[in-house]
Amino acid sequence: MKRIVLFIVATFFMLGLAAQTPHLKFMGIPLDGTINSFQTKLTQKGFTPDATTNRQIGVGVRCFIGGTFSGEKASVFVYYNPKTKIVYRAKAAIESSTESYIDNLYNKLKKSIGDKYKSRSEFESSYQDSHASGAYYIWKDDVELLGRIDLYVTKPISYLDNRCLHIDYWDLLNSNKNDKQNSDDL
Repeated sequence: MKRIVLFIVATFFMLGLAAQTPHLKFMGIPLDGTINSFQTKLTQKGFTPDATTNRQIGVGVRCFIGGTFSGEKASVFVYYNPKTKIVYRAKAAIESSTESYIDNLYNKLKKSIGDKYKSRSEFESSYQDSHASGAYYIWKDDVELLGRIDLYVTKPISYLDNRCLHIDYWDLLNSNKNDKQNSDDL
């Protein structure tokens, strides 16, 4: 009987610890839980799954369209582990045919992210050959690393002269779990 009580107490203690582990948020949605629960929350924000793109990109990523990210029309890509279905990464992609518009948006979002998270570490940012990049490490109370947010601009290889700004959120805890799950297959 004593063992059962100790087991129950230990189980509740571990569940309490797991519940307190913070995760990076994308559009207010924690990068945790299953892809289906994440999809439900995204659809409540006006996004819908893009069936055509999802057939092309395959398992482990879902694409959503029809909504906005930070006031801009965007596509959203959500990355999850195919076995556990746990989300670990989400990315908004904003496209424009105007290079100066994307440059201004890149600088605006870079400042906004820095102001919001008051991140204490930043990768060096660069802009070369129509390709800008930078990243922020996101900390909870300057003590616990939650993950990182990458900002980068790409120029697609196509006949169009569009630029695409990517805002890529990586949750540290679930990214590490995904990497471990994948390495267990090796």
